[in-house]
Amino acid sequence: MPEPAFVGEGRSAVVTGLLEAYDRIRAGEPAQWIALEAPSGWGKTRLLRELYRRLAAHRQPEPHYWPGDLFGADVPEEVGARRKHLVPEVEHTPGSLPAFMWWGIACSLRGGVSSASLRHDLAQLQAHADYLEDAWRQAAPARGRWRSGLKDLGIAAADEAAMEAAGTAVEAVVGAAIPGLGLVRWLGERGVAGVRAAAERRERLDSSERIAASDLVSETAAMVDRLAVPELPVVIVVEDLHDADAGLADLLGSLVSGTASVLVISTSWPGRTEDNEHVRRALTAAGDRVVRLDHRNERAPEPFGPDASLAALDPAALEAIVRSHYPQVEQRTAALIAGRYPNPLALELFCQLPRVRRRGRSGELRLDAATIAEAPAEIRGLYAELWRELPETVREALSLATLGIPALLDATAGAGEWNTDLLLAALRELDWPSLPEIAEALHTGSDAYSWARSVSTMLRTFTERDQREIAAEDDTFLFDEDRTEVRTAIGAALGAFLTEHVTGLEVTERHHLADLAAVLHAEGFLRDPDVLADAIRPAAELSWDDQRDLPRYLRLLTRAIEAGPSLDRLARAHLLRGHAFQLSGRLAEALADAEAAAHAPEAPELFDLEVLNLRAQVLTGLYRTDDAVRAHQKLATRMEQVCGAAHPDTLATHATLAGALSQAGRGEEAVELIRRTVAVGTQHLTGDDGVLLGMRGTLAALLGDHGHTEEALSLLTALEADCVRALGPEHPRTLTVRRNRAAGLHMAGQHVAAVELQRALLVIHHQALGPDHPSTFLLRRQLGSALAEGSDPQEAVDVLTALHAREVEVLGWDHPDVQSTRRLVAEIALRTGDAATAVRLLERHVRDCERIFGADSLPLRTAQAKLAAALTHTDRAAEATPLLEDVVRALHTLTEPDSEQMFHARQLLGRLRTDTDLGAAEEHLRACAQIAIARWGAADPRTIDARDDVARVLRASGRPAEALHEWEQIAGDLTGHGVDPEITGYLEQTLAEVRTELDSGGA
Repeated sequence: MPEPAFVGEGRSAVVTGLLEAYDRIRAGEPAQWIALEAPSGWGKTRLLRELYRRLAAHRQPEPHYWPGDLFGADVPEEVGARRKHLVPEVEHTPGSLPAFMWWGIACSLRGGVSSASLRHDLAQLQAHADYLEDAWRQAAPARGRWRSGLKDLGIAAADEAAMEAAGTAVEAVVGAAIPGLGLVRWLGERGVAGVRAAAERRERLDSSERIAASDLVSETAAMVDRLAVPELPVVIVVEDLHDADAGLADLLGSLVSGTASVLVISTSWPGRTEDNEHVRRALTAAGDRVVRLDHRNERAPEPFGPDASLAALDPAALEAIVRSHYPQVEQRTAALIAGRYPNPLALELFCQLPRVRRRGRSGELRLDAATIAEAPAEIRGLYAELWRELPETVREALSLATLGIPALLDATAGAGEWNTDLLLAALRELDWPSLPEIAEALHTGSDAYSWARSVSTMLRTFTERDQREIAAEDDTFLFDEDRTEVRTAIGAALGAFLTEHVTGLEVTERHHLADLAAVLHAEGFLRDPDVLADAIRPAAELSWDDQRDLPRYLRLLTRAIEAGPSLDRLARAHLLRGHAFQLSGRLAEALADAEAAAHAPEAPELFDLEVLNLRAQVLTGLYRTDDAVRAHQKLATRMEQVCGAAHPDTLATHATLAGALSQAGRGEEAVELIRRTVAVGTQHLTGDDGVLLGMRGTLAALLGDHGHTEEALSLLTALEADCVRALGPEHPRTLTVRRNRAAGLHMAGQHVAAVELQRALLVIHHQALGPDHPSTFLLRRQLGSALAEGSDPQEAVDVLTALHAREVEVLGWDHPDVQSTRRLVAEIALRTGDAATAVRLLERHVRDCERIFGADSLPLRTAQAKLAAALTHTDRAAEATPLLEDVVRALHTLTEPDSEQMFHARQLLGRLRTDTDLGAAEEHLRACAQIAIARWGAADPRTIDARDDVARVLRASGRPAEALHEWEQIAGDLTGHGVDPEITGYLEQTLAEVRTELDSGGA
C-alpha cells in the first residue's frame, strides 16, 4: 500500500508559505521562526515532510544532493514508522553539494541531558560536514559576514564608510580573507566522538587556561551562525517543541535572534508550548521574528497566504486518506470513517487495525456505523488495540523493557530509553523463559511493528509516549512481584555490566546508566553503593561539558556520596563533585570536596595529583594566596617526581605556580619562574605544542602585570603570529593571546587602540565561540574597563551593566565572575561622580563576598577597600579610615607586603591620613612607592602617582627641599621613556613652584 497522498488545500497553502519564508531568507532577510501548533496526530510531521519534498525538488541544483523524500525511495507503509522521522537518508551523488542544510530534531525522542542530546543532534551536521564546507567556501561572502556581525552587536557606526572601516578592523585581526569555516574540525572536537575522546584523555593538570565550564549551545550557535549564509541557509525542523530542554530552546532563540540565515519550523501541541518555561523564554527572545500558526487561526499571518490553514481536514481529504488504504472502499463507509476520525493519525491507525484489514484484504471495505463505532475513538485506545494484536513475545519483551526506563520510576530523571544489553544480562541471571525469542524481539521485532527505535548501540526507546505507557501498564505477563524482581536484577547486573562495557560506552549511554542507577537506588532496587558510584562516574567525568548540566551532575554525585560507598569511590566522587562545584563558581564547597578527596586510602598517584591540582586551583580562585602558592609548589614538586622535570604536565604546573606567585604579590619570582619554565619547554617541546604556546602566553601576561609592558606586547605579537599559523585565527588559544594583547595595550595607556582591537575581537568571539562563552564574557569585561579609562565611561557602564545581567542569568548571582563585573561597574560609577550608586553596589558586593568567600578572605578585603574609597566621596567619609585600617591589618596575613591589594589599600589610607597624621601618611605612602617601583617600574603611571604622593606629603610637612628632591628624582627617572606630556608638564610646573618657594626662603 503506498503512503496516503498529501491532502488538504489549506495545508498545501501552509507549505507554500513555508517555502516563501525559505525564499525570503535565501534572499538575505533575517532569520525566522515559524511555530505550528495543533493537536497530536494532526499531520504536522507530514506537512514538514511535504516541505522537504518541495525543497528537494525545486530548491537545489542538479545533480541533487538531497534525496526526494526523507525516507529515500522506501516510504514505510505503517503510519507508526513514519512518525517523528525528520532526518533524510542521504547517499551522496558524485558532484553534488548541498544548497541548504536540513536539520531534523524530534524532542520527544531526545534524552534528558541537554549537552548529550545536542551532541546527538550534531551528528547530522557531522554527516554532511565535508560537503557543507565545500558549499560554504563557494557561497560565503567575505566582508559582509563581519559587517553583519558588527550590526548585530550594535557597535557599528551609522554610515557606510564607518561601517566599512569597522569591518576592515575585524578583518585585520583575523586576516585579509575570512578564515575557513572549520566545521569538520569543530565537530570532530565537540561532536559525540570528540567528547568521548576528550573524556578519555582529559588533562586536569593542564591548568594554564581559565577554569570554566564550556557552553556547547553558545558554541553551536556561533558555528551555525557562520555556516548559515543566504546562499546556504539552514532549515531546522523541531517536532514536539513543548518537550524541548533548556539547551535546545536557548539554541533556537539565539539563532533566530542573530544574523544567521536560519529558518526554524517547530511543531507543538496547543497550550503545551507556553507550559515550557525554556521555550517561552526563547520565543520571547526571538521577538517579532516568530510567526505562530495555530489550528484555530481564522486567518494565517505572513508569510502565509489567505488560504493557508491548519484547521481540521475537510471530509473529502479525510476520505482520500481512507481510499489510499482501501482503494475500493464503499463511499458511505469512507464517509463514516472520516466522520468518526477527524484526526489523520487516528484515521490511519483505524485503517491499520488488524480487524479492519481483514475486512478489506482485497482493497474493498464495507462497514456500517455500528461496526466502526466498536473501535476506540481516541489515539490512545487505537494504540491499545494495536498492542493487543502484536505477537505475544514482542509484547512481553516491550513490557520488560519498560522496567529499565528511568523516567517511569522518576519523571524528573528525563531518560526515556532502556539499555537492551543490560536488560538481557539481568534476565539471563533470572533464567527468564523464552529468552532468545525475547532478545530477538527487543533487538528487531519491535521495529518491525513500529513500536520502538534505536537511540544508540545499546539504547532504544518507544516511538510514542502512549505506546510506552500502554506497555508499562499491561499486566498480562508480569505481576508486581515480577517487576520488582526484574528491576532488582537490573540493579544487581549493573556492576558486572559496567566492568565489561564502561570503556566503550557512548555519551548517551553513560548518562542513561547514571540516571538508571540513581532511580534504582532511590527505589531500593540497587543496594550496593559502590555500583551506584561506579555508574554515576562515567557521566560525571563529562561535568565540564556544558554549564546547564552542572546541577544534574551535582545532584547525582551528592547521591553517590550520601550512599556511603567504599573510601576510594567516595574520594573519587568528592573529587568529581569538587570539579563541578568549581565550574559552578561554588569555590568554598569545591575546596571542602578537595579536602575530603585527599583522604583516599592508597590512592593511585595520578588521583593524588588531580586532588592537589583541584585544591591549588580553588585556593587560587578564593584568593587565599599563601595557601595557593604552597599548594601549587607541592603539586609542582610531586609532578617532577612522577613525570620528570620536562614533562608537559610538569611544565604546566610550573606555569600555574607562577600565576599563583603573581597573585600573591611576588611578581619578580613569578616572572623569573615562568622565564625558566618557557626556556625548558622550548628545549623539549615543539614550537607548535599547545603547552608551550600557553606558557608563552602566561609569560607575556605576567610581564605585563609587573611593569614590563613593552616586552609583553612584543612577545604577544610574536606569539599571536605563531598561534595563527599553528592553530588558526579563531582557535580559543589564539583568541586568548589576542585578548591579552588588547589588555596589554590598555595597560600601556593606549586606550583607543585597546578599545578598537577589543571591539573587533568581540565580533570574532561572538561568531567563533558564541555570546555566552566564558571567554566572550571576559572580553566584554575587559572592553568595559578599557572604555572607562578612555573617553566614554557611560558606554563602559552600558556594556558592563548588560554583561552583568547576562552573567547573572547564565552563571548565577554568586559566581566570582559576576562579582568582578559588579565591582567594576561600581568603580566606574565612582569615577563618573555617582558615589551614591557606587556605595550602594559595593555594600552589597561586600556582603556577597563575605558570604561566598568567607570572613577572612582576600576578595572580601578587596571589596572593603573599594567601599572605603567610595565612602570618601560621600557624607560618610569618616567611616573610610577605620575600615581601611582593618583592611590593611587583615592584608598582612592574607597577602604579601608588596601585593597590589596592599598597595591600593595603603595608598588610600595614606592619602586619608594626610589630614590627621602626616607621619603615618608618609609611612604608608613611601611603602606604596616602593611597591610600585618593584611591581611596575619607575615610568609606570601608577608609580609616578605613588611617588608624587610622597613628595606632596613631604611638602605638606614643611619639608619642601626633600619634596623637591623627590620630584627631581621622578623627572630624572622618566627621561627617555616617552611619558604622557600631561605628566611631564605637571612635573615641570611643580618643580618650578617648589624652586621658587625655596628661593624665596620658604625652606
